Amino acid sequence: MFYNCSTSKQLQEPAPIQIGEAFYQYWTAGVQGGGAGVDVYLPVVNNPDNIQVDSIYFRNMGAKLDLVGQSKDLLVGHLINGQNKQEDLILSIDPNEEYKNQLPKEAVVMPFVIKDDECIISYNEKGIVKYFKVSGILEKESNNLPNIIKNN
Repeated sequence: MFYNCSTSKQLQEPAPIQIGEAFYQYWTAGVQGGGAGVDVYLPVVNNPDNIQVDSIYFRNMGAKLDLVGQSKDLLVGHLINGQNKQEDLILSIDPNEEYKNQLPKEAVVMPFVIKDDECIISYNEKGIVKYFKVSGILEKESNNLPNIIKNN
């Protein structure tokens, strides 16, 4: 017997938001332990007032989306991976001291199977979480941040 659960996640077609030429950039902080990740940029062509964009899922990572720009016409997802991360690990003879160590973060559960040039956007419409896919995301040159910011 097969049952179709009403809570199963489905992609909305057509997408409720029209997205322009989307791209992503890998970045690495210029200092050891400063972090690394991917920023995904989604130019918004039209954004209906009745929906609230929430999160992005891209290459087995997930993050909240920010609406930026003077006219709020750019969605940006700052996805952080585990590379170039500073580890504060307490090793001690006293086991109570080791309880201060942070637990590992849980892996992001991707709601859909997607290709490397695709992402999933979750949004809220009238209290209901929905999803749509953006395809054809282009890669731009990496953005390796300097380790020293110079003041002029």
